[in-house]
Amino acid sequence: MKELYNDGTLKTIAEKYDLADNLLEPKDVPSKASGESDLDYIKKNGKMIIGYTVYDPMNYTNDKGEFVGFDTEFAEAVCAKMGVTPEFVEINWDTKEIELNAKSIDCIWNGFTISDEREENIDFSAPYILNKQVVVIRKADKDKYTDTASLSNAKLAAETSSAGEGAIKDDENLSKASYTAVPKQTDALLEVKASTVDAAVLDYTLANSMVGK
Repeated sequence: MKELYNDGTLKTIAEKYDLADNLLEPKDVPSKASGESDLDYIKKNGKMIIGYTVYDPMNYTNDKGEFVGFDTEFAEAVCAKMGVTPEFVEINWDTKEIELNAKSIDCIWNGFTISDEREENIDFSAPYILNKQVVVIRKADKDKYTDTASLSNAKLAAETSSAGEGAIKDDENLSKASYTAVPKQTDALLEVKASTVDAAVLDYTLANSMVGK
């Protein structure tokens, strides 16, 4: 990862997906005891099975039918350095840790937000993209919903077990709102578009890429 940052590969990929301003320099992170054996396991199999959900600009299929995205190309570059083949598998985000522990996938590479709770069960890489949770509303409601306090009686949607869901539960105002969990972050945006909810809470990187489309 650090090698790809130093040689400019990571920056080139980030610029392609309008993420250059979000790019972080990866730091050295001590691996847990299982780290080295996991690496040996992947190299022995000759492939890395990568779990993802559809998430523009991280992992998605473009208009040409090509599977692309910042995390997609980053993973491909890392696999090339390792001498293994990347195999991308779409997963249910709510069961991601089960998939990982069962070795149905080797890793989760999908704009995965680091949190203290998740670090108790998962060995994360160094952070490489700056991200945050944002609230997306319809343009017609911009004067109605101006802060989280104004959303306390609203209808909200977020992806199940996502950082967005965590933000809703942890916020003093958002936690009072009516909440609907959906399978994907993109589904939360569709709920807003369909007016079945008033707002979606999701990753800034996704919102910045898709809002207005």
